[in-house]
Amino acid sequence: MPHGLEVHIMGGKRLRGGLTLLLHDVLGGRDRAAALDLAASVEVAHSIGLMIDDVLDGDVERRGEAAVHVDMGIGRAMLEALGLMSVPYALAAEHGREAVESLARVHRSLVSGARIEISTSDTSWELYHSIIAQKTGGLFALSTAYGAMAADAGQEVVEAAREYGMRCGIAYQVIDDILDMDHANEAGGCSGPMLARLLRAEGHGPDAGVDRLYHRCVVEAQEAGEAISALASPTDPFLLSCLTGARPRWPA
Repeated sequence: MPHGLEVHIMGGKRLRGGLTLLLHDVLGGRDRAAALDLAASVEVAHSIGLMIDDVLDGDVERRGEAAVHVDMGIGRAMLEALGLMSVPYALAAEHGREAVESLARVHRSLVSGARIEISTSDTSWELYHSIIAQKTGGLFALSTAYGAMAADAGQEVVEAAREYGMRCGIAYQVIDDILDMDHANEAGGCSGPMLARLLRAEGHGPDAGVDRLYHRCVVEAQEAGEAISALASPTDPFLLSCLTGARPRWPA
């Protein structure tokens, strides 16, 4: 594997893979090897998405290094991305049809969300939520569902885990967009500039809108985590606390 590509794949925060392992452990799973395979599947899929996103958005840097397409050229970067796409599926295939089908659904969702971003200049809350749910929420939802699958949880728990991941992904993307609202060089359909337009259109100070949106998303993720806690067998209280964290305080 070329060094620049290896740096890209091995970098990052590992949030999604970490969620897979967390859900596996919270649910009393005993197959850490399966959880690690599925966590790696999600992380490689995420890295491939970033490679393609950087080309579409014209970003020249990723994780403090030159973006893969800058380092290798666009044609080579696209070929490497196509080659890497086999890796998440090969890892998931070791753990059954449901794991592969779940990955395929999220794959299609990611492409759909990206297609909307690059093809629209419309602005609405419905469109904003659709983009962030498809592009970010879906992969987080896959991460947590994979953790439940690796723990051999029942379907009700897998779906609760999937909902928790979706809520975490949406909260994560909202926070990222809040930090990214004023990047005027991004396409009009990108979620950060779209969020800025939506908040300005509401006619009140953007800070107030940001506070409300942030707190709502975080609380929804915490409530979804509490739903899993109610379904989980008795487990380490510390692990359970990792699902929900501390309730945010509303600003005075």
